[in-house]
Amino acid sequence: MERFTINFNHDEFIYEQLYEYIKERILNKDLQADDKLPSKRKLSHYLNISENTVQNAYDQLSDEGYIYSIERSGFYVEKIQGLHRRSKSFVKEEFPKKEKSFLYDFSYHGIDPGFIDMDSYRRMMRKAMDRTDLLAHSGDPQGLFELRQEIKGYLFSSRGVNVSVEDIIISSGSEYLYSLLCRILPKNTLYGLENPGYHRTALYFDQYQLDSYPISMDESGICIDELIDKKIDCVTITPSHQFPTGIIYPVNRRIKLLKWAASNNSYIIEDDYDSEFRYSGKPIPALKSFDQEDRVVYMGSFSKCFSPALRISYMILPKKLKEIYDDIIQFNACPVPSITQYAFSLFMNEGYFNKHLNRMRTHYGKKRKLLVEALEQSGLNLQIQGMDSGLHFVCDFKDIQDEKAFVRSCREEGIRLYNLSHYIAGDKSHSSAKILIGYSIINMDHIIEGVQKITQIAQSFIQ
Repeated sequence: MERFTINFNHDEFIYEQLYEYIKERILNKDLQADDKLPSKRKLSHYLNISENTVQNAYDQLSDEGYIYSIERSGFYVEKIQGLHRRSKSFVKEEFPKKEKSFLYDFSYHGIDPGFIDMDSYRRMMRKAMDRTDLLAHSGDPQGLFELRQEIKGYLFSSRGVNVSVEDIIISSGSEYLYSLLCRILPKNTLYGLENPGYHRTALYFDQYQLDSYPISMDESGICIDELIDKKIDCVTITPSHQFPTGIIYPVNRRIKLLKWAASNNSYIIEDDYDSEFRYSGKPIPALKSFDQEDRVVYMGSFSKCFSPALRISYMILPKKLKEIYDDIIQFNACPVPSITQYAFSLFMNEGYFNKHLNRMRTHYGKKRKLLVEALEQSGLNLQIQGMDSGLHFVCDFKDIQDEKAFVRSCREEGIRLYNLSHYIAGDKSHSSAKILIGYSIINMDHIIEGVQKITQIAQSFIQ
């Protein structure tokens, strides 16, 4: 141990320094297998440290398997194969680069940060922290009863859906709900997807190696004839504000879909992703509210109406599927923390959620109105579709043919837009540029300027 020097100014204890030194010599093969280490007494005398310090170092090395002891003989180096040295240098990593920022961000994702009622939610979170019993247990796999009770009441009053608390399952995002549902439905289930539709849904099915098929849309929604021709077992739809077209499924199409599901022993996944935002007339009832044969799986979320960071989503299962879920529930755990669930249940129970929602509807309604008026006054030949609900609409620029190039030019100028063809499987050709324009996060003061920039770029494509 002639090269070992104690550093009394080091943060590590002396036994830790000795342990690290011997371990490094073993890893560097300066000490070979079965080499004998100095006795505790000899080493302590040589280094002028206590025998207990040496004993602690040897014990740590022995516990980790670097050395072994032979009674009345001493400590020896263990034979270790395939062990590599660990880098001792700590590398401080930089924050990952953020997604490109846009001055005029017409996104349909996210929430306008200035209109989240954090003061009220913060008070509810403080109340929730007093529930020490929630910290001591992992909670119900289906989610906290109090929150499921609030969701039940909310769905009945706002969406016309009347279900039991026991049929509601809380989870963390739609991807978790789909992963759970795919375990409940038979493995050979053939899924149908709206085309155009939400592209991530197709990615979910691909991820779980499930068979899915894009189904065409017409002016009333998904085409039932194709569901029959393709022998679809389960179809996922967004009937209250179809993504991305903005179509609202009329009652006739809804009834036909329910009849198709009942007669074919199939299921419908209703993704009610932004149903809270409707700006004219009464709210559109959920498809689930018409479901007499119990064939609809209903999915909802608080991501768009409160905060995506909260990660609270929920699903209502038909009775037959719920029975299968009950058989596998012992292997599940609700991924949403119980404290978060209880805080949000208080937020709903004490009326803050409804107040917040009304405030958000008013705010988004003003942004939508300003955006639509600015586009209609731009002088461009365009048509707006699906603008009475949700947080986006489709704008058809009639005189522009190259949809992708138009969106690319806008993005290069700091304007985030989306081309409709991105959400289409198969033939993506259009006779004109159909563009998704959102207003969930853009600042009200940037809307008119943003439309003026879009108009300038559009005119360069027309000339």
